[in-house]
Amino acid sequence: MAALAALTSCSLALGACALDENLFNERRLDDYALSAAIIPDSLRTEGAWDVGGDRVAWVFARRPGSTPRLTLLFCHGNKYNIAEYWPRVETLWQAGFDVLTFDYRGFGKSTGTSNEATMRADSEAALAELRTRGVADSALAIHGFSLGGVCAIHLAARVVTPRALIVEAAFTSAGDLVRTGTVLDVPGGWLMRDPYDNLDAIRLATAPTLVLHGDADTFLPFRFGEALHAASGASVRSLVRVPGANHTDIPERLGPSAYGALLHGFAQQRGSMASPVTSPP
Repeated sequence: MAALAALTSCSLALGACALDENLFNERRLDDYALSAAIIPDSLRTEGAWDVGGDRVAWVFARRPGSTPRLTLLFCHGNKYNIAEYWPRVETLWQAGFDVLTFDYRGFGKSTGTSNEATMRADSEAALAELRTRGVADSALAIHGFSLGGVCAIHLAARVVTPRALIVEAAFTSAGDLVRTGTVLDVPGGWLMRDPYDNLDAIRLATAPTLVLHGDADTFLPFRFGEALHAASGASVRSLVRVPGANHTDIPERLGPSAYGALLHGFAQQRGSMASPVTSPP
């Protein structure tokens, strides 16, 4: 029995490393090769913040002209970096947003290693950047895709009340993620170092909230989106079930223009034109 217990503990310890590495799977770059075909270089600024002694890289894409407009803080998903998510930034920019995106520590040109606390700090640095640019809370939308939901929900729940919160293909908590991705029905804390409890945090988020989730998501099932929508503290909230969409292809399933228009329209109207639960045609 002692040998079995030792083996089980070792397996769990190894599982913790494997799952954390799979959650982040950081990919570093020396430079970003960002297309200027849609967003010209003249409308794009790249930089880095010093956050906790690490370098956190960011890119800001602004719309031309001086007319007041909405700004989107885009928190991307795991595994990749700004360069890989650049087509999404282009789509959101074309929809009418100024867009700020950034790489979590260890991703792209950012240094260090990510965990829940560093992700929160990195997202707070992004918010501070927008405030230095004069972006008012009333003109700010925060969008979290997949892992980025951790940052977006944290900001909207604990730091700022934006014009709109957009949560796309996000998970509810580390515990739920573990139980979905493994055959071991054990507490998530045994296999993940941090709780990543989006479900608990979103209860504190009162900004109009749009939740998008594919009903064919093989990584994070649609019920995660349903649970986040139901738990939201927002009085105005909408759930969009995207038929046939897997984890990463919601923009393609809706069509990039329709996807961008949906997000921009929701933010512009503060969700007032959306029914409580909606589905695209």
